Amino acid sequence: EVAEKRLQAIKDFTELGSGFKIAMRDLSIRGAGNLLGKQQHGFIDSVGYDLYTQMLQEAVNKRRGIKSAEKTDAEIDLGLEAYLPTDYVADSRQKIELYKRIREADSDEAETEISEDLIDRFGDYPQPVTNLLAIAHLKRFADLAWVNHVTKAGQKLTVVLSPQATAKAQGEPIFKALSATTLKAQVAITDGKLTVTLALPKDMKTATWLDQLTGFLQGLLTVVNPQPEKKSA
Repeated sequence: EVAEKRLQAIKDFTELGSGFKIAMRDLSIRGAGNLLGKQQHGFIDSVGYDLYTQMLQEAVNKRRGIKSAEKTDAEIDLGLEAYLPTDYVADSRQKIELYKRIREADSDEAETEISEDLIDRFGDYPQPVTNLLAIAHLKRFADLAWVNHVTKAGQKLTVVLSPQATAKAQGEPIFKALSATTLKAQVAITDGKLTVTLALPKDMKTATWLDQLTGFLQGLLTVVNPQPEKKSA
């Protein structure tokens, strides 16, 4: 039902420049929440990257009878500006295509291709784009590892697992996943969900703790939802 409503929203606002209107319609369907950046409106103002691609993909898959891969849609809120600035990519059509590619990237190779393409077409990218690519990268692992939320408050990162991931990660597995990061961690279960809190040193750079967080999420994926190796072409 929700996918059908989203598809109708796209039909109602068919122009590529209507990302903001579609976004506002989508908020009334699924409720407000953070996407990849500091606030959801940061992406809405940038033509609605997450909702545009997700709305369309969900609706098309449903029409075709295609089941989505078994994963969550982790909410990421790390307090970082993460978007394509207008002074970097001015054309709305190009923005939509780039956001779509970033959203759909499902391998390191695909992400590298996007990064190289951005530099080739628009030059070295500013910090918000660096953050966007880094967060999209870690979100790929968070989704597959059945994570519900990843947030940052002060010098702490908090990762909340879904009940499904909690059942797989309790005990030795979660500590195996934590071996992928050097950050000090605390583990607890609240409302049936395993919560991991990672402490950040005050002088740790953003790029460093993003790498540490990504490492943990990759480790978590290996213990809760191992992925089959992709065969070479």
